[in-house]
Amino acid sequence: YAQPPDALMRHPPLQAACGARRASTVLDLLPGDEANSWPELVTFPRSKGEADWNYPWDLSGAMYRLPDALAVFVAIEKVFGPDGIAHPNVFEGHGQRLLKEQRVDLPQERRLSACLSAPALVMVTVNRVQTKFANPLAGDECSVEELEDSFRCFLDGLSEKGETLSCSPVPAPLFETSPYEVCVDAAHQPLRRHPLVQAQENSPNTQSQMPISWLIPVFNALDTLPDALRSMRLASEGHNWEAVFVDDGSTDGSSELLSSVAAEDARIRLLRQAEQGGIAEALNKGLEACRGDIIFRLDADDIACPSRVRAQLWYLQAHPEVSIVGGAIRTFSALTSGGFELNRMFYPFPVEPGRVRWELLFSCPLAHPAVALRRSLVEQHGPLYPKGVAAEDHACWLRLAARGVQMANVPDIVTFIRRHPGSRSAQHSKELRSSSQIEIANHLAELCKLDPENYPRPEDIAAIWGDSLPSSSADALRATQLLDAALSAMKLDPGRSEEHTS
Repeated sequence: YAQPPDALMRHPPLQAACGARRASTVLDLLPGDEANSWPELVTFPRSKGEADWNYPWDLSGAMYRLPDALAVFVAIEKVFGPDGIAHPNVFEGHGQRLLKEQRVDLPQERRLSACLSAPALVMVTVNRVQTKFANPLAGDECSVEELEDSFRCFLDGLSEKGETLSCSPVPAPLFETSPYEVCVDAAHQPLRRHPLVQAQENSPNTQSQMPISWLIPVFNALDTLPDALRSMRLASEGHNWEAVFVDDGSTDGSSELLSSVAAEDARIRLLRQAEQGGIAEALNKGLEACRGDIIFRLDADDIACPSRVRAQLWYLQAHPEVSIVGGAIRTFSALTSGGFELNRMFYPFPVEPGRVRWELLFSCPLAHPAVALRRSLVEQHGPLYPKGVAAEDHACWLRLAARGVQMANVPDIVTFIRRHPGSRSAQHSKELRSSSQIEIANHLAELCKLDPENYPRPEDIAAIWGDSLPSSSADALRATQLLDAALSAMKLDPGRSEEHTS
């Protein structure tokens, strides 16, 4: 699935094909490292999604039930004639259109397509076949003869070393390849390293000695703290870590529990606020106390995945221009009958820094309990979180983006978010949404250097977010012009960052 460089699309809703998973304890919901390295099957409705993202008819790397494939073929020829199947690009394009418009005679019980949650193949482009559409290709083209010569040299090199070519994963590509100059934005988003390669890159010499901190604000979380603590320890194994808990005036025994834990483990520190000052104040106080080079956020009722530190630390080491990295999330909830359930929905976020910056105008594309950030941000821009703002995380990202700070996401699921009626997001969802929209209006006014008469109105942001329709064509034009001005002010291609990072 390739994101064209001249368009910004959203993916369709993604769900685990295996359904919701249940377990007696929270940590039993987590996959082990070995299980986490294998892709999961993810389903999505063919009629959802925008433009090319929802790509249910692909001639490369896809599998089809034979009767269904024949039905697509027949439908294309019936609607578009012989020319509709004469060229591979046209053949694919017509198939996408008919499937999305539900104009193919397929069984009603099979309305979903599926993809893997991690890459399943590597495609090598040898010669240009994209003669019908403007999709960019990877790097410079070469002839078949040049490719054969390169492969022959590779085989000769193996022979000289007494080695043979096998189907086993290799720690390096067979050929020098250039990346696609597109923003890949699908279920698995950018291409991940194979676990065997990643294990070599994530050697103790490169990761384990870097000091890291966990920052966890706490307010009346006595029942959920033990699970958060265990998951944090599990994700930190083999690393030089500390944890800073900031108790924001708890009255349920949370502070006493953390005091006893800290007394037994010097890596855990507890900061107390005598009165409840709010999450922004707690976070700013905790950031000042953190001593690690990288600070991992987690909420006291959420769960860190075992591979989280490794995945995000590797990304920040590989991308020194990025200061904040988040990741995908899934949600879980307690069952009234006992035990816990991991919900089916996947929540991937845009990966590439330029795309993250753009998406800040429409939502919060970084899940707060899933981010890791460089401590240098606190030294350069602190305190990071504005007081008196309900959506303190979204406000923080917007203000840092305005100062040129780059943010990204890894495609891996790094945090499981607990859903319960008492959560802040559940109790104050309208207030948080309204706060985000106010912050976006302020951000647009500053970014686009708008005159007071052109300052974004609440109805403009509501239209941009899809909360309401513009009341007139003039209002629709106004919202469109705001986005055009923002994209121009960002000075970046919507599919890429200023630094052209991958």
